[in-house]
Amino acid sequence: MAAINLKDLGGVVKYGGGVLRVVECDDAGTLVSSDYTDLGYIEVTDVFDELEEELVYDETGNLIKRRDGNRSVGMAVTLMQTNKEIIDFIKDSKNKYYTLYYKMSKTNDINSKTQELFAGIASIKPSFRITSGQKKVPITISFMPNESQISISTPNTLFGSVRSTAVTIDVREYYTITET
Repeated sequence: MAAINLKDLGGVVKYGGGVLRVVECDDAGTLVSSDYTDLGYIEVTDVFDELEEELVYDETGNLIKRRDGNRSVGMAVTLMQTNKEIIDFIKDSKNKYYTLYYKMSKTNDINSKTQELFAGIASIKPSFRITSGQKKVPITISFMPNESQISISTPNTLFGSVRSTAVTIDVREYYTITET
C-alpha cells in the first residue's frame, strides 16, 4: 500500500488579508457589468463548504449509516473599513447576484504560486453590524450552484487576477480555486 504524504511547507499561507472583488451578474451567472467593486481592506475571511449529515442508528443504538444533507457554501468576511460607500454597497446588494473573485494568498506565496477563488453566483447578505470601538464590518456571502457552466474568459482583465487564462466553474458547482 502506498503512503500519501500531504505535508507541504510551501503550501502554508504566510499572510492573511487578500483581495475581494465582485462584478454584478444575473441569477444564472451572466455578467451584467464589466466593472468590479473592490470591497476594501479585509481583516479576516472564513471560506466554508459545509455538508450537513444525518446519522442513522439501529434499535440497539449502533450507527449504521451516514446520509448527506444540505450543503452550505460561501464566506464570512470582516472588512476593516466602515466608510459610507461600503455600507451603502452592502445595503444595496439586496436581490442582486455577483460573480466573485477572492485572492486567497499573496502573489507567489504558495509554492511560488498564487491561490485564487472564483465563485460564479454569489449573494451578499444585505445586513451588517458595526460595533463601537472596533469599527469593522462583518458580512456574509453565500455561493449558489450554477445550472450551466460559467466561464470567466479573462480574469486578469475583469478582476485584476494573476491568472490570464480562462477560469471555468462546472455545472452544479459553487466555485473553483486556482493556483497560478
